[in-house]
Amino acid sequence: MNTAAGLPLPKLSRGRFAHGLGNLVGQDYIDAWTDEALFNACGVRIVFSERNGGLSEPPYSSLNLKVPGYSDTSQEALCPDPHIAMNRRILASAFGAQDLPLISPHQVHEDTILFLNDASEESLMQARQDAEAGADAVLFSCSDVAALICVADCVPLVFVAPNASFVAIHCGWRGVALHLARKAFLQLMQQSTCEAGDINISICAYSHHECFEVSAETAQRFEEEFDASVLRRADGHSGIHVDLGAALRMDLLAAGALDARIADMDICTVCSTEHFFSYRAEDKLTGRQGALVFRRS
Repeated sequence: MNTAAGLPLPKLSRGRFAHGLGNLVGQDYIDAWTDEALFNACGVRIVFSERNGGLSEPPYSSLNLKVPGYSDTSQEALCPDPHIAMNRRILASAFGAQDLPLISPHQVHEDTILFLNDASEESLMQARQDAEAGADAVLFSCSDVAALICVADCVPLVFVAPNASFVAIHCGWRGVALHLARKAFLQLMQQSTCEAGDINISICAYSHHECFEVSAETAQRFEEEFDASVLRRADGHSGIHVDLGAALRMDLLAAGALDARIADMDICTVCSTEHFFSYRAEDKLTGRQGALVFRRS
């Protein structure tokens, strides 16, 4: 279904995608989630990867895209997983993006948004410097550059405007409490000069409230920033749990987003470690899946 703005309503579906590197990996495909109708309509490719199909060994097996605490440049030689670069090549090759420059920010659980308006060498150099300094969201209004956000229990979101500008966001609980998603949504709306209700919102797997118990201090903060409706009691647990998805939806709807334009995979990473990395379920030592987003000219 299309609107006057031209974007189909978001719909994420799981598929199997060949990457042509089977001689190096042992299998020629990966499983990932994409929005094919959106890609066909405006050329923006959204990819939410799963954990299988890469080269990394335990505890990072196997399509690990990042080790937290290690940047993409200055600490690369020290990283305990030597297969990240090849895993990223596998992911990019499955979607024809292996020749595109990649911006993957050092994520710091704050509310900094990185902007890229053109793919010139000067702009890319500045974007890489900004990414190295730390950011948890990237807003691209240009083509021929790919963004990669990496997560394991935190919430990965992608916003797409009718003019094909997009935002990729990493939201841990701190980012949610800082209203990063709402800030990025409003920035995209302003930058693309569109209506709030024209923006598509896609959300991949994250830690659901049943598996996300928090301290009394964190619970109080969420009640103050949102309201008590985002707090839950889980069966068999005495503690307080936060519903990150409910808090994000509340923020986005308050910013003018349409509920029909929010597509949530509704999968809990903690409960689905056969498909996704989970910081909580795997005792803090695990890899990261990613949200890869790009548009070709």
